[in-house]
Amino acid sequence: VEGYLSRNVNPPVEAIALDGIARVAKYVQRATEYGDDREARWHMLMAGLQGGMAIYMGLGPVHVLGHVFADSPLHHGALITASAPAVMSLRSTAAAVSASATAVESLSAVAVVSVPASSASFW
Repeated sequence: VEGYLSRNVNPPVEAIALDGIARVAKYVQRATEYGDDREARWHMLMAGLQGGMAIYMGLGPVHVLGHVFADSPLHHGALITASAPAVMSLRSTAAAVSASATAVESLSAVAVVSVPASSASFW
């Protein structure tokens, strides 16, 4: 997810990231509930590989937090996983605010169009 959310543009890597995200969404529960499910584990292995490839797009705040706490006895993956929800929540809030501001700017730039009186009730 972190690579896909990067501001950098690289369509092939974005496609790899999206496929990895889809694999996790589909197989993570099966892989964790049934550790002997080789198909689910293979898809999780592929998703991990794809996530590593998506890092080519750039690392972001999730990894920054992971590195800040790197001296702790926790595994790197556990730190990244624990950091992700908070960072994504902040990013989605910031994206919503940014989208609202952009929408207001776009609306203010739209030319006023006269509407016939017969359709005025529609507007």
